[in-house]
Amino acid sequence: MYDDANEVEMRDYRELSDKEDDHIGNRDTYDVAAAEFTEVEETLLPNGATLVPVILSSDKTQLCQFRGDKTAYPVYLTIGNILKSIRRRPSFRAQKLIGYLPTLFHYVMQIVTGLLCTESLTNGIELISGDGAVRLVSPVLAAYVADYPEQALVTCTRYTQTCPKCFVTKDELGDHVTGNPRQQKQSIRTICHASQQSTRVHAEAAVRDHGVNLILDPFWIGLLHCNIHDAITPDILHQMYQGLVKHLCGWIQTLVGNAELDAHFKRMPRVHGVRLFSHGISGLTQVSRPEHHEICIGS
Repeated sequence: MYDDANEVEMRDYRELSDKEDDHIGNRDTYDVAAAEFTEVEETLLPNGATLVPVILSSDKTQLCQFRGDKTAYPVYLTIGNILKSIRRRPSFRAQKLIGYLPTLFHYVMQIVTGLLCTESLTNGIELISGDGAVRLVSPVLAAYVADYPEQALVTCTRYTQTCPKCFVTKDELGDHVTGNPRQQKQSIRTICHASQQSTRVHAEAAVRDHGVNLILDPFWIGLLHCNIHDAITPDILHQMYQGLVKHLCGWIQTLVGNAELDAHFKRMPRVHGVRLFSHGISGLTQVSRPEHHEICIGS
């Protein structure tokens, strides 16, 4: 795990806010350590405790190229105290692989996240930081990074039917109306109410209207100071690049044709930091995230 003391932020959020606030009182939330999440959470911790925002990520992975039914969920962990400029670089190894999960996702995640439960938050845990100091730390689940299928799995919301962060159904996505945010306590109450029903049919009906799946023991049910719906982060690759840019390019191809679209990218002047698609983009297959980003810049 990455442990360069110069790149790990352990100061109190009040010190950061004094430094990062501009002349009109707006805080620069460039990183987790200076964000409002940190300010709110640290007020709930024991005196002298250091908040460690835990960032988890997972993505369903095929274990075999010849049989598609063998899958697992690799789960990675990093902390928000490490600067974003370091966390986002794989070469710095700031992400720690903590397990390969089988299909029993929530059951195994309860074991993985056991340290984040009541005891560690109430009393804190003494750990040695990269600068050699012993600190009383309180780890809190701050973010969960995943694509949409895993977002639905993690939050127990219905896949392709509703949003994992708010009460917006698939039929309301184009209405440009902000839905009411989901709350973890409300989801827990819904699941607990469903578990008390006499039959499976009645239990399914109890959770269906709330857009929740009948998972009786989610891993986050015992995590304090955590709202799993707020912890879900945007999926830039699938929701923005492939969900927006890919469709936008498809519409333009339909309007002007592949030849004109490719000619636009070929005519771009050479600019430092901007990729020149000398053969256009219509012939690209299996476009990666960096290529999607470069297409956005070029368009």
